[in-house]
Amino acid sequence: MRKGFFVPNWSFPAVGIILFLPLLVLASDGQDLIFEEGSEWELISGGHQFAEGIAWEQEGYFYFTDVPRALLFKVDAQTGKKTLLDDNTGQANGITFGADGRLYGCARGASTIYAWNPMTWAKLPVARGPASNDIALLDNGTIFFSDPAERTVWHVDLV
Repeated sequence: MRKGFFVPNWSFPAVGIILFLPLLVLASDGQDLIFEEGSEWELISGGHQFAEGIAWEQEGYFYFTDVPRALLFKVDAQTGKKTLLDDNTGQANGITFGADGRLYGCARGASTIYAWNPMTWAKLPVARGPASNDIALLDNGTIFFSDPAERTVWHVDLV
C-alpha cells in the first residue's frame, strides 16, 4: 500500500466552489438537467442512524450502508424490498462494484477493505491498513481510497 496523492488542506468553501462551479454554469440556462419536470423525491429507506455508501448494480439493485450500525442493505428497484446483507461490516462507508462482480467496501472501523461475494454475501478482507472512507476501483483491480482524517488518498494493487 502506498500513498498516491495528498489532498491539500483546502477549506470547504474553496473546494465546493471548485467542484460545483461547472455544475452551476451548466444549470444556468434554466433547464433541469437531472430530474424530469414535475418529478418528486421518493423515500427509499428510512430510520437509519447514518445512511451512506451508495452503489448500484446492473441487475436492478441499490446498495447502501448504515455506517455506525455496521449494516449493509440491498434494495430491489422494482419492488422496493430491502434486505439486510451483512450486520457486521466493520462500519463500512464507501462501497462500489469491481469488474470481478464483487462489492468492495471501506470498513473504517476495522481499518480494512472488504470484498463481498454477491452470490453468498460472504466477505473477505482484501487490504488492511489506514482507515478508509470512500473507494474507487479500476477494471484491473487497482483500488483507490480516501482517508479524510489524514487528508490522504491511497492506492492498493490487488493480487
